[in-house]
Formats: sequence, C-alpha cells, structure tokens
Amino acid sequence: MSVEGQILPPFFAALIASALFTFVVWRAALGRKVLIAAPNERSSPERPKPRGGGVGVIGGLVVGSALAMSAHTLDRPAVFLLLGALTCAVIGLLDDLRDLSVGPRLAAEFAVSALLVFETGPLLRVPLPAPLDFPLGLAGFVFPVVWLVGVTN
Repeated sequence: MSVEGQILPPFFAALIASALFTFVVWRAALGRKVLIAAPNERSSPERPKPRGGGVGVIGGLVVGSALAMSAHTLDRPAVFLLLGALTCAVIGLLDDLRDLSVGPRLAAEFAVSALLVFETGPLLRVPLPAPLDFPLGLAGFVFPVVWLVGVTN
C-alpha cells in the first residue's frame, strides 16, 4: 500500500471527527452555559465565548491515531508526540474548567515537552537553508522545549 493509502484514511477520519466533536462541544457549551469565557482585563474578546474547543480537536486526533495505530503506521516518536499532545490537552481542559494557576500549568507543560524532546532527540541544526543552518549543540535540547511550551500557551 502506498504512503498516501496509509495516511489519508486516518487523516480524513480525524478531520471529520474533529468537526463533529467541536460542534458537539460548542453546542453543549452554549446550551448549558458551561465553558464560557467571560471577558476580563486579560482577554481580548469583548463578549462571552465558548471554551473547550480543543476537546473536539483532540477527539479527532484520537480517532485518527487509533486508525493509524490499527494499520501499524505510527512509530515510537509519533506515539510519544500523541501522548504529549493528549497530556497538554488535559491540562488545557482543566485550565478551562478550573482556571489553573500559571505555575503548575507551566511546570506540567515543561515536563511533557522535555520528555518529548528527550525521547525523540534534540534539534541538531537550525532548520534554515545553508549557510543559515548552523548546529545548535546543547541548545538543541532547550529550544524545542521552550518552543513547545510557547505553542501550547
């Protein structure tokens, strides 16, 4: 089977599942008035908005990953990436539900990111065309962790 034949079914399953899960979570948030972000001095929205949309995205990720795993197309680094994404999603959902303080949330995100970089390996070079693709050395372990934490926030 071609690479496309292995990747496309999980991709489309994840896409459809994400759309459905996101719609269900959005409707539930609006209908029950839960997971609604009220405007405050730290936020940019001027009116209340539903939160928890990441649940739909992660639901799609789980569906697509399950399909890919059943076809044996995920390697060990991909499994660690998925576990890290799921862990960060749980942290994000807990933050939506209970407004976690910054310290524990960042500590958990740094731990998950460090474990992922440790498991998959450092960024050896800056991913730019030559001659800008200089080696990173030990910074190749630090930059990806900081980047991952920044992306999750």
